[in-house]
Amino acid sequence: MYTRDEQGGLKTISVDKHKMLDTIKKNMDQHLVAYKEAMLGFEKHYKSVLEDMINRFEFDNEIKSHVSFDIPKSHEEDYKSIIEMLEMSVDDVVYVTYDQFQRYVRDNWEWKKDFLMLSAKYN
Repeated sequence: MYTRDEQGGLKTISVDKHKMLDTIKKNMDQHLVAYKEAMLGFEKHYKSVLEDMINRFEFDNEIKSHVSFDIPKSHEEDYKSIIEMLEMSVDDVVYVTYDQFQRYVRDNWEWKKDFLMLSAKYN
């Protein structure tokens, strides 16, 4: 089952809830792996910068007054929220919009691009 908008494009489609749940869980697992890798890279980078600051202070008496780091953020709760909603649904078929399909199935969340760019900075 699907519905169309006024221009004839798909508005919503019906999907198998269990298949969608499996996909979202797989996407969350991949996100958690990427997040953990980004945090390891962040920690390595952070320690390197701090060691450099200590060395400069010890040898040159130079002090950096401000250091700023972008810390990778886990979006695990975004996944868990939709998983919980689907698990509580009594329906075996759910209806999703194009935007929901992009997020939940294709894993193209609003935050995804920023997450990948920041993760690449530390890997």
